[in-house]
Amino acid sequence: MNKTLLCSAFAAIAFGSGNGYADPGIPDLVGQWEANGEFAKILRKEVPTLKSHVAYKEFGSLAFEYQFTEQKGRLLKGTKTSLSKTEKVVCAIGYDNKSLHCTDEDGMEDGQIVNDHEIIVYYHHINEDYSVVSEAKLTKKK
Repeated sequence: MNKTLLCSAFAAIAFGSGNGYADPGIPDLVGQWEANGEFAKILRKEVPTLKSHVAYKEFGSLAFEYQFTEQKGRLLKGTKTSLSKTEKVVCAIGYDNKSLHCTDEDGMEDGQIVNDHEIIVYYHHINEDYSVVSEAKLTKKK
Protein backbone atom coordinates (compact mmCIF):
# COMPACT_ATOMS: atom_id res chain seq x y z
CA MET A 1 0.00 0.00 0.00
CA ASN A 2 2.79 2.43 0.91
CA LYS A 3 4.58 1.55 -2.32
CA THR A 4 1.44 2.39 -4.36
CA LEU A 5 0.99 5.68 -2.47
CA LEU A 6 4.62 6.59 -2.99
CA CYS A 7 4.45 5.80 -6.75
CA SER A 8 1.24 7.83 -7.05
CA ALA A 9 2.89 10.79 -5.31
CA PHE A 10 5.90 10.67 -7.65
CA ALA A 11 3.61 10.40 -10.69
CA ALA A 12 1.61 13.43 -9.53
CA ILE A 13 4.80 15.42 -9.03
CA ALA A 14 6.13 14.37 -12.43
CA PHE A 15 2.92 15.24 -14.27
CA GLY A 16 2.47 18.48 -12.33
CA SER A 17 6.03 19.64 -12.91
CA GLY A 18 5.54 19.39 -16.67
CA ASN A 19 3.41 22.53 -16.51
CA GLY A 20 6.31 24.35 -14.87
CA TYR A 21 8.26 24.23 -18.12
CA ALA A 22 5.54 26.06 -20.07
CA ASP A 23 5.86 29.70 -19.07
CA PRO A 24 2.51 31.46 -19.30
CA GLY A 25 4.20 34.71 -18.17
CA ILE A 26 5.96 35.32 -21.51
CA PRO A 27 4.60 38.64 -22.80
CA ASP A 28 3.02 38.77 -26.25
CA LEU A 29 4.85 41.57 -28.08
CA VAL A 30 3.47 41.00 -31.58
CA GLY A 31 2.10 44.23 -33.02
CA GLN A 32 3.05 47.75 -33.95
CA TRP A 33 5.15 49.83 -31.54
CA GLU A 34 5.99 53.53 -31.71
CA ALA A 35 9.42 54.57 -30.41
CA ASN A 36 10.55 58.04 -29.34
CA GLY A 37 13.85 58.89 -27.72
CA GLU A 38 17.23 60.57 -27.95
CA PHE A 39 20.65 59.70 -29.33
CA ALA A 40 24.31 60.68 -29.01
CA LYS A 41 26.76 60.06 -31.86
CA ILE A 42 30.53 60.06 -32.32
CA LEU A 43 31.16 61.30 -35.84
CA ARG A 44 34.07 59.67 -37.66
CA LYS A 45 33.65 61.17 -41.14
CA GLU A 46 32.71 64.62 -42.36
CA VAL A 47 30.79 63.15 -45.28
CA PRO A 48 28.84 60.00 -44.33
CA THR A 49 28.67 57.09 -46.74
CA LEU A 50 26.25 54.88 -44.80
CA LYS A 51 22.55 55.46 -44.16
CA SER A 52 21.45 56.17 -40.62
CA HIS A 53 18.09 56.10 -38.88
CA VAL A 54 18.94 59.38 -37.14
CA ALA A 55 20.39 62.70 -38.23
CA TYR A 56 24.11 62.97 -38.89
CA LYS A 57 24.86 65.16 -35.86
CA GLU A 58 26.20 64.56 -32.35
CA PHE A 59 22.91 64.78 -30.38
CA GLY A 60 19.25 64.62 -31.32
CA SER A 61 15.87 63.04 -31.01
CA LEU A 62 14.64 59.95 -32.82
CA ALA A 63 11.38 58.37 -33.91
CA PHE A 64 10.83 54.79 -35.13
CA GLU A 65 8.15 52.23 -35.62
CA TYR A 66 8.71 48.62 -34.73
CA GLN A 67 6.52 45.94 -36.26
CA PHE A 68 6.90 42.60 -34.50
CA THR A 69 5.28 40.22 -36.98
CA GLU A 70 6.03 36.82 -35.44
CA GLN A 71 6.70 35.44 -31.97
CA LYS A 72 7.67 31.87 -31.13
CA GLY A 73 7.95 31.57 -27.37
CA ARG A 74 10.63 34.02 -26.30
CA LEU A 75 11.82 34.82 -29.84
CA LEU A 76 10.52 37.64 -32.06
CA LYS A 77 11.12 38.91 -35.55
CA GLY A 78 10.00 41.98 -37.41
CA THR A 79 11.15 45.32 -38.78
CA LYS A 80 12.32 48.68 -37.46
CA THR A 81 11.44 51.69 -39.63
CA SER A 82 12.40 55.36 -39.48
CA LEU A 83 11.90 58.11 -42.07
CA SER A 84 15.18 57.16 -43.74
CA LYS A 85 15.62 53.42 -43.31
CA THR A 86 13.96 50.03 -42.67
CA GLU A 87 15.82 47.10 -41.10
CA LYS A 88 14.97 43.58 -40.05
CA VAL A 89 15.09 42.97 -36.30
CA VAL A 90 15.10 39.83 -34.14
CA CYS A 91 14.69 39.76 -30.36
CA ALA A 92 14.78 37.41 -27.39
CA ILE A 93 12.72 37.91 -24.25
CA GLY A 94 14.76 37.10 -21.14
CA TYR A 95 13.80 34.33 -18.72
CA ASP A 96 12.69 36.99 -16.26
CA ASN A 97 9.95 37.96 -18.79
CA LYS A 98 11.05 41.58 -18.35
CA SER A 99 14.31 41.94 -20.30
CA LEU A 100 14.50 42.23 -24.07
CA HIS A 101 17.62 41.67 -26.22
CA CYS A 102 17.53 42.59 -29.91
CA THR A 103 19.74 42.74 -32.95
CA ASP A 104 19.00 44.58 -36.17
CA GLU A 105 21.06 44.35 -39.35
CA ASP A 106 24.03 46.17 -37.83
CA GLY A 107 23.45 46.99 -34.16
CA MET A 108 22.26 45.72 -30.78
CA GLU A 109 19.49 46.78 -28.44
CA ASP A 110 18.71 45.85 -24.86
CA GLY A 111 15.68 46.87 -22.91
CA GLN A 112 13.17 46.43 -20.15
CA ILE A 113 9.56 45.36 -20.73
CA VAL A 114 7.66 47.68 -18.40
CA ASN A 115 4.19 46.28 -19.14
CA ASP A 116 2.07 45.04 -22.08
CA HIS A 117 2.14 48.49 -23.69
CA GLU A 118 5.57 49.94 -22.85
CA ILE A 119 9.20 48.94 -23.39
CA ILE A 120 12.34 50.99 -22.66
CA VAL A 121 15.27 50.21 -25.01
CA TYR A 122 18.96 51.17 -25.30
CA TYR A 123 20.66 50.84 -28.69
CA HIS A 124 24.38 50.50 -29.56
CA HIS A 125 25.85 50.72 -33.03
CA ILE A 126 29.38 51.12 -34.41
CA ASN A 127 30.43 51.45 -38.05
CA GLU A 128 33.07 53.27 -40.11
CA ASP A 129 31.07 56.53 -40.24
CA TYR A 130 29.94 56.85 -36.62
CA SER A 131 29.21 55.23 -33.26
CA VAL A 132 25.82 55.83 -31.69
CA VAL A 133 23.96 55.12 -28.48
CA SER A 134 20.28 55.85 -27.99
CA GLU A 135 17.46 55.39 -25.56
CA ALA A 136 13.81 55.19 -26.49
CA LYS A 137 10.42 54.44 -25.06
CA LEU A 138 8.31 52.05 -27.16
CA THR A 139 4.55 52.30 -26.87
CA LYS A 140 2.27 49.64 -28.37
CA LYS A 141 -0.10 51.03 -30.99
CA LYS A 142 -2.00 47.88 -32.01
